[in-house]
Amino acid sequence: MLRQIYLFPGNTCENGIISMKIAIEATLAAAEQPTGLGVYVDALLTAFSQKQNCSDTFYLLHASEKWNGKDYGKNFIPVSYHCTNSQLFAILFRLNRVLKHIGADLFHATCTTGVPPVCSIPVVTTVHDLFPVTLPGFSWKSKQLFRLLFHWVRKNTTRFICNSMDTRNEFCKFTGKPVSAEIIYLGTQFDSISAVPDPIQTAPYFFCAGALESRKGQTDLCKGYAAALKIKPDLPDLIFAGPDRGAGDAVRHYIAETSGKIKWLNYVDKETLLSLYSHADAFVFPSKFEGFGIPLIEALKCGTPVICSDIPVFREIADNAAYFVSPDPESLRECILSYADGKIALPNPEKCKNIASRFKWVFTAEKTMQVYRNIVDGRKISEIR
Repeated sequence: MLRQIYLFPGNTCENGIISMKIAIEATLAAAEQPTGLGVYVDALLTAFSQKQNCSDTFYLLHASEKWNGKDYGKNFIPVSYHCTNSQLFAILFRLNRVLKHIGADLFHATCTTGVPPVCSIPVVTTVHDLFPVTLPGFSWKSKQLFRLLFHWVRKNTTRFICNSMDTRNEFCKFTGKPVSAEIIYLGTQFDSISAVPDPIQTAPYFFCAGALESRKGQTDLCKGYAAALKIKPDLPDLIFAGPDRGAGDAVRHYIAETSGKIKWLNYVDKETLLSLYSHADAFVFPSKFEGFGIPLIEALKCGTPVICSDIPVFREIADNAAYFVSPDPESLRECILSYADGKIALPNPEKCKNIASRFKWVFTAEKTMQVYRNIVDGRKISEIR
């Protein structure tokens, strides 16, 4: 049962700005092992909570029976829209009723397909990627479901946010027409690095972070590395960190085939992740498709040399601070061997850090808040008229 919330219209902050009541889809921020979208929502809420002297209220909409996430502060109120164990059903049949009940000024759908068929208040939708319809490997049924959900997104969204220009370009291709959207880049959890933890291992290693799934290319990296290892047995180890999202068995196969030269640590905490980035010989990111790619920025922030896929979004984000390679096993094999032999010169650590300094969650939060403000202020002025 929803807790009763009493609302007082017309509340203002001390500076005279009208306070906002923002509903945010926060389900993934409460995940036990957040990656990607969960990291995005948690970082956004954390940045909002650190904003000084503001009386904005944030309703943390979630599809579970009770909130299992962090306490972001007194202005952050968890509200459940749970109705079944299916989040999709909850979005379809429960979410709009809850939004009306709490009286929010707008709803931020932080997931690309998280908008109900009917929504009674303005909606901001963050489009992270469109890989379910742009990549092979998804069933016809999955693609049609995505298209149906996205039909409601397009119909009910007041303002779109895209996490990169490349995502906006893909969005325009998908819709078949230009789309007006704010480009708001993401950040890194290592905005401030006071001290680097001790290394996890002293032997040299390549590092790859991210959930293990087909589109992220870890299997092709394993295949290329295993082939390179036959030519140069003294290569640095290859270490993976991230939960299994379908490619775990393939990685285990190569772990056995390479007699432990490949290691998989599964999900690791922030301190361990910082150590892995900071002490790696190079960070290898072989994704075939990303909307943004937070690990790329995290590696650059740590001053670690980066070898990554030659895909548009990585060119956009890393600029000239990385070495770009085709994400297929043969190209990855040649790249690994060339790097190990000193034939590839990667940018120095300071250049990497300078590129990464453009991406901070505080910037993401400020620009997102401005999107909210433009919608809410415009609506209030319209109501007064």
